[in-house]
Amino acid sequence: MKAFFHLLDRLAATSERWLNIGATGLIMFLMLSVVADVFYRNLLTRSIPGLYELNELTLVGIVFFAVAYTQSVKGNVRMELVIGQLKGKPRLAAEFLALLLSLAICIVLLSRSVVDARTTIVMGLFTEGTIAWPFWPSRVAVSIGFFFVCVRLAFQCIQYLRSITGNVEQPTS
Repeated sequence: MKAFFHLLDRLAATSERWLNIGATGLIMFLMLSVVADVFYRNLLTRSIPGLYELNELTLVGIVFFAVAYTQSVKGNVRMELVIGQLKGKPRLAAEFLALLLSLAICIVLLSRSVVDARTTIVMGLFTEGTIAWPFWPSRVAVSIGFFFVCVRLAFQCIQYLRSITGNVEQPTS
């Protein structure tokens, strides 16, 4: 069973890294499109049509593709006023409860984002602007991001629970 969880954890970590690479690619696209828009505005005194709306939609992918990786390296902002004062198993228990609460909230957000993504696809919603960009890619990106955050939080909950029960030294991710 331990090997199975380790395999799933490595699979999730690989997926998180690829999503993070995708987010990095979206950042590069965003940078290049903004630079191109500035040059276009300086040359022709107007913006590239539809680029503002496309960049808005791209930001969603950047954020939500990188969230699971950030959680896996414990890079999210957290309050340690209380937990920082605890040591040993009480600290692990407090971390576990915080992760469990985060997982519950993310599951609710995941279910809602899947419904929103499906609704957006079925209704065929588009942005209002010079060029009508479809909303569904950004809504699907939110769902994918929340799915991988839920997977990472579930693995971290299992690791902390195993640490509390004494089966493992310290959670690693």
